Amino acid sequence: MSGIKELLIDIQDRLQESIPKLWTDKDWGQLQYPQPPVKFPCVLIDIERVDFSSLERDGQIAEVDIFLTIANQRLKASSVKAPDRRDGYHLLDVVESVHKALQLYHAGWYAPLLRKSMRKVYIDNMIEVYSVVYSTSFKQPTDEGEKLFPSIVKVDINI
Repeated sequence: MSGIKELLIDIQDRLQESIPKLWTDKDWGQLQYPQPPVKFPCVLIDIERVDFSSLERDGQIAEVDIFLTIANQRLKASSVKAPDRRDGYHLLDVVESVHKALQLYHAGWYAPLLRKSMRKVYIDNMIEVYSVVYSTSFKQPTDEGEKLFPSIVKVDINI
């Protein structure tokens, strides 16, 4: 599935170009460690599921949901009485920057990225996390010589 690999790398590159201070990596469970091996704020990128539909002899259409885990350490208070409470909402600024970088972005070989959902994720440490899902699709051609549906099918029936 080289198309999916290239898609994830392209998104990672786009985020790095658009938001250089944002740590970007493939999500392999870094936030599950007591001391996550990332720099904050960070965005971790992966897919959870890809749906495929066929195009007869021309390959398949891959419909992809890209999961972005956007995280930061909770270092500032956000309560009404906190002197710099706006700083406690910094992660939402990061989420908005990611959205500006990715919404409708495409590299020409896949459909423009569209934000599909966003939700808060609770974990047991002092890390604030949002999960944001973007969707896209692209054509995954068959390998040369491979056919999904044969042109001619010969059936022998003996009665």
